[in-house]
Parts: sequence; structure tokens; C-alpha cells
Amino acid sequence: MATEIIKAVIYNDAEKIQQFITNEEGEINGELLDIRDDEGKSPLDIACMLGKVDVIEGLIANGANMDSISSQGNTAMHRAASWGRIECLKILAEKGANLHLKNLKGECPRDIARRYGHSACYDYLVRAAIRRNYKYKMLAYNETLTDHDLIAGKLNKDDRIQAAALFKTLTEWYESNTDPIIAEVQEQTKVLLEGVLPFIRKLIPEKVNKELLQEIKQYEEDRVAEQVSQQS
Repeated sequence: MATEIIKAVIYNDAEKIQQFITNEEGEINGELLDIRDDEGKSPLDIACMLGKVDVIEGLIANGANMDSISSQGNTAMHRAASWGRIECLKILAEKGANLHLKNLKGECPRDIARRYGHSACYDYLVRAAIRRNYKYKMLAYNETLTDHDLIAGKLNKDDRIQAAALFKTLTEWYESNTDPIIAEVQEQTKVLLEGVLPFIRKLIPEKVNKELLQEIKQYEEDRVAEQVSQQS
């Protein structure tokens, strides 16, 4: 069965792939989605190597495991990086594939792209990691400022409305900028930190995530240093 599915992937035959992975009851067979050929490659691996964008999207939509690893520890993202398939990398990254998994050689997809000289892929993966880190920061602060037990008696109604508006704006920026340059993400991170700072100050420090507090402290120190530098 692996041979038939792989052949359908190679020929970009989405209809055949769908037939192979769907049982008589019309349900998707997850095992077939991630089945591997004699060389240890999954349908998603092959699609990424060959740049079959439509097939990749179809496999992911049906539930293919983007972080499934081969016997050598390679994922679909490693395959896309080694073949210089930047559009495939973008799809995987946007769908949430792990950017940092290392194979048995200790290489993450970014390392693979650099080793094979795919500079555009390498640069994209760096940007994607920074953008995703921004997303995690945003989600962490949002979780803190919507924790009812934590904010009770500390943030008033206006505070909560302002915080909600802030995160709505931040989320809209994130969703509409799928591949921003690093400077743009850094600027947006500054907007995030400046935006949450007044609210974080109103909360009891001991109850706030220590990593978030440390980040706020570091940001304030950097801002003071920047102001001193500008005045000198």
C-alpha cells in the first residue's frame, strides 16, 4: 500500500491519495497517512521533497502527522529544507510543525537548510522561529491577563477592555503578517511589552509567571539604557 500512495503523491494525484487513505465507511485511516516506504519516507516527506504543495495541504488537512520522524530522525520539514522547498516550509510552519526537532545528527531543519546552501530557506526558518516566539509571548501574556483569579480586584473593567483590545490588535497583526522581517517582529514585540506593562504592574508579582516578570524587567532595563544612550 505504501508504494501505491507514494506513487500517487509523485504524480500529484490527490483523488487517488484520498481513495487509498479512506476506508469503506468513509473514514480516514491515519496509519496510511503516515505509512513509510522502504527508504523510510512518508507520503508527506515525498510531497515536501518534490514540492507538491496541493498534496501537502491535502495530507495535512486529512490529519498527517507533520512531526512524524524517520528512523534517522528526519521530519517532513527536514526533507523540505534539504531540497530547498521554501513554499513547503511555509505551509508546514503555518500549520504548526515543530521548527526545532533534531535528527540523529543533531540537526534541526534550519541546520539542514544551511548545510545544503539553501539560504532563502534558512533565512525563512529563522524568521519563522522568531515570529512563533512572538506568538507564544502574546498567548502567555493574554493568558495571564485573562486569569480571573489573578486579576480579580487588580484590573478593573476598563483595564480588561483595553487589554482585550490590545490582544485583538496584536493577533490581527500576527495573522496578517505570515512572513515579516525580523525588525518588524521586534517592533511588534516592543508594542506587546509596552502594552501589557501597565496591567502587569497592577498584579501581585508573586502570582505572575516569573518568566514574564523577568522579560518585563529586562525590557525596562533595555529601555532605560536606550534612553541614556540617546541623551549622551
